[in-house]
Amino acid sequence: MKEEVGIFKQFKIWGPRDISLVAVFSGLVFVLTMFAIPMPMGGYWHLGNVMIILIGLLFGPLVGGLCGPIGAATADLVLGYGMWAPFTLVIKFFVGMLPGLIFRPTLTDRKLNLKAGWLRLIPAVISGWLANVLLYAIAYAVLLGVASVPGWFVADLSTIYLTIGGPIILLIAVGKAFPKIFGYRESLKTRYEIFKKRAAAKAEG
Repeated sequence: MKEEVGIFKQFKIWGPRDISLVAVFSGLVFVLTMFAIPMPMGGYWHLGNVMIILIGLLFGPLVGGLCGPIGAATADLVLGYGMWAPFTLVIKFFVGMLPGLIFRPTLTDRKLNLKAGWLRLIPAVISGWLANVLLYAIAYAVLLGVASVPGWFVADLSTIYLTIGGPIILLIAVGKAFPKIFGYRESLKTRYEIFKKRAAAKAEG
């Protein structure tokens, strides 16, 4: 099996299909983030993180790393939490990128093989959750003061079952129902191999 394409190397082979993918799933992140419940200590609860982590798992680190910031930061602005948007742009990049970087789906007969993927799936999802909780702790300290940080941890822990369990359940459901969805990550490898061969041939004259 070919190695994953480097995160930013993927830009070399991106086309309209990839851009459309980011646009559609950024919209889904935005919509799920808009169903927001304000938290007493600032910020708000939402389902956007579940989608951001899932996108990274399904489509890899770059798509996850772009959809998260675009969708979530736009929701910050629309909901009136503009002061959080600069932090969100950075934080959600890691929330989507890390799961996609750690998790590499194993396909058997073109179907998701969960037995071979558990050791990567669980750490991948946890990495996205940790990035969110730890980096937002810094944002809370900067925007609302250090005293607000414990309240943030308590609020986030109350939804940990959703943030970690949600992407895992959805990945299993989507992987079983639409196994071809993982073909996108495979196509990146194939396209990059073709790109390298053409670049090498061009360099040789």
